[in-house]
Amino acid sequence: MLQHLNRSIYKNKSQNCSKLDTSGQEFDPVTRHILSARLHKTKELKNEVCDLQRELENARLENRLLRQLQYRHMRALVKFENEQHNLPQLLSRHESEVRMLKEMLRKSKEQDRNVSKQLKEAESELWKTKNSLQKLKVLCDKKNLQERDELTWKLTNLTKKLELDQQKIQ
Repeated sequence: MLQHLNRSIYKNKSQNCSKLDTSGQEFDPVTRHILSARLHKTKELKNEVCDLQRELENARLENRLLRQLQYRHMRALVKFENEQHNLPQLLSRHESEVRMLKEMLRKSKEQDRNVSKQLKEAESELWKTKNSLQKLKVLCDKKNLQERDELTWKLTNLTKKLELDQQKIQ
């Protein structure tokens, strides 16, 4: 970007510097030589002026960029110093957060142990209940209880009666 600005400034300055006064009069060779030398010297001085102006513009641009950079560095330095002052507070907050997280982890592990214990107890109870149910089924199948037959007969009769009642309602 800096080079682009330098080129555009140089173009404008060189165009202004290259304008010559030509009046179209004819002079004798000595006068022409003196005028040519003067013109040459004038051009050299104008070129030097243009070069110096370009250098001045570059220096101004560089100064502006350096001031911007200095401002950024100052802001970063102030921020760093503020963080340095806040460091003990940050450390204490971090320590308290670590303590809190450790406590939460301890409680979570304790809850996990309690839930695992309850699950084992429930599984044990379920196994006992299934085992008892299996034994009762075997016992029930082995004994042909008359009550069971009577209850089955009553259930069948009631089911038929219910179906008849439902048909009457419809």
